[in-house]
Amino acid sequence: MAIKYKNKIIVSSKRLFKTDTMDYKKEVLEHTDNTITTDWSGGSYDMEVGTNNTADGYTLYYIKESNNPLFIEEHVYYDEDNFREALQKHISLEWGETILFWNEDILELIDWEEIYNELDIKG
Repeated sequence: MAIKYKNKIIVSSKRLFKTDTMDYKKEVLEHTDNTITTDWSGGSYDMEVGTNNTADGYTLYYIKESNNPLFIEEHVYYDEDNFREALQKHISLEWGETILFWNEDILELIDWEEIYNELDIKG
């Protein structure tokens, strides 16, 4: 958890954060009671999100329930924008879930502010 200091920048291990902006990710996750993890340590989770590469080098994205098989026609996305839209919709509609992200970079695709506004959260 970051400590907020007005109009200062805190250096994170990944990037710079301007601290006078709202933490939309935190607000959305608290509102929906969803938990995001990028480290599977044998525990249970409800949904998993990840990527796979095709033999010819294309990246495919998927979102699926943890105990179900992966069906290409239901869970797999080739287009990053369609994947992002489906993922954001899932986060806003499914509450109280633990979501495992196999690839941490996928979290960077999510527009947390957009989800926050769609949920009409009053911070």
